[in-house]
Amino acid sequence: MIRRLIKTGNSDALTLSRDMKLHLGLTNNEVEVLYVQDGILIKRSSSLKPRTIEEAADRTESRFGEAIKRLAQ
Repeated sequence: MIRRLIKTGNSDALTLSRDMKLHLGLTNNEVEVLYVQDGILIKRSSSLKPRTIEEAADRTESRFGEAIKRLAQ
């Protein structure tokens, strides 16, 4: 997915779609950015409980499984 940066004051901001925000489990507007590694933003939100890879995969499958199957055809 490609997202555009928007200018806000002297900074740039990355916008998240509503679906992306829900998928990430972000319920408030505060996200603590820990670091950027290999072009990937590593973040932590106080509203998120720690998740395992398996839990994230299950959540993705339950939310987007049908769409992924249709796209794979």
